[in-house]
Amino acid sequence: MKSEKFNNRTPEFTRVFRDIEGLSFSLPLLIMNKAQITAKLLGYFDDQSLTVVHCVVIDLIIAMIKDLRQEIYEVFMHEILPKVIGIIDAKNLPLMDKIFQLLSISFKFLTKPIKDNIQSVFDIYFELLKHKSHFIRKFTAQSFSYVIRKLPFEQNLIKMLFAVVAKDNHEDCVQGLSDLLFEVLSGSGEDLHSKGQAMVNELFKYSGIFNSEEVGSRRVLRYLYLKLINNIDISKQMPLFEELTSALMGCLAVGDEAQKQIGLTLLFQVMNDSVRLKYGKRFCQEAVILFTQTLNNLLSKHIAECVALSAPTRVMIAETLGMLYYFKHAQVVKIFQDSNLDF
Repeated sequence: MKSEKFNNRTPEFTRVFRDIEGLSFSLPLLIMNKAQITAKLLGYFDDQSLTVVHCVVIDLIIAMIKDLRQEIYEVFMHEILPKVIGIIDAKNLPLMDKIFQLLSISFKFLTKPIKDNIQSVFDIYFELLKHKSHFIRKFTAQSFSYVIRKLPFEQNLIKMLFAVVAKDNHEDCVQGLSDLLFEVLSGSGEDLHSKGQAMVNELFKYSGIFNSEEVGSRRVLRYLYLKLINNIDISKQMPLFEELTSALMGCLAVGDEAQKQIGLTLLFQVMNDSVRLKYGKRFCQEAVILFTQTLNNLLSKHIAECVALSAPTRVMIAETLGMLYYFKHAQVVKIFQDSNLDF
């Protein structure tokens, strides 16, 4: 605060300094008065006469979180986090930048208590993930992905994440969750995360994608694949397609016919989206071969199951074959010739 006072001589900051200085003169005082200091700092956001120092106030909150760490977790959860979510404004870029700086630093210094209470934190934080602004959703996903990566990527976590779109499959919710999963799965530059393939494998095990009522969950997976294929280097995409084709063939083993229809339709939609993206320019040659081999296996060795599929699903197969026709004319023609499936 003293360094800021030396550089900032505005009457607005002088008022803030006078209010806070006596309560935070030493670390013991800071710990003892943390609730009172937090209340004062957050109250400044409601005072329009102090708008010019809002960014400075966030800097003070960041400094307090760095100093107190786990001591301030409960205050962060119940007071700081809801407040900064409420004041975020996509049109106020300096303030938005400071808020996401605050959130990123908070997740770093409060990782342990946040991991222990991930459900409560996620319920509050998802308000930003479903924001109507694409940029806010993007920054939110980037900051929160740090926490998700610190957790075991297992079915309990996946169920928690997808529960939000099971309740509300509004477009912004679906896009927000797909943005978060993209940030978790993507690595540095145009790389896939080192555990990306295992994470995708776990996503396809989620039973909700076979549930007829969880339309939002299936849209999340489609959007996620589009984001990954559009941003991951073409030469490093094969693990994504290997997991996709493996899940496709795994759907044939599903006992319930309705679940089989839903699963196969989703996977063919993802496959179709992948081929269509930028007219195939993001689709590597190895993936074309893998898809063609998978479809050849499907239509030659599992013809009975294919005949039993609904008309829309068979149309989806035909559309996928049609898209692949551009890339592998000879192989796709052979699939049609060897298959007695009536399209």
